[in-house]
Amino acid sequence: MKSSLVLTVASVLYILGGIAGFFMAGGYDYIAYGGAVAYLSLGILFWLVRDIPASKALNAVMLTGTIATFGGSLVALYGQYSGTYMDTAVGYIPGLVYLGLAVWFFIVGRANMSTGG
Repeated sequence: MKSSLVLTVASVLYILGGIAGFFMAGGYDYIAYGGAVAYLSLGILFWLVRDIPASKALNAVMLTGTIATFGGSLVALYGQYSGTYMDTAVGYIPGLVYLGLAVWFFIVGRANMSTGG
């Protein structure tokens, strides 16, 4: 399985999430804007490395994608579980999407892992 598809999907998701982060905060919120910048940065990183061949650098990017999306899924799922997100079960969808993306990153990263420099 090629890594370019998962990196393209993740880059679009992260770039759109980063742009949305700037419009969701009311007034100046350092944490919200910092998160939006981090999201944009990851989206741009995933977009720029989507076509590189297997290497140690791609291994690092795939590991970063796995950790970032898995952490995001845990935050989203806990936010819904604790009752601070939505009052319906629909609120679990974003967390499950991120969890699926984390599993996809992990599987593709393992399949394309480079052992050389």
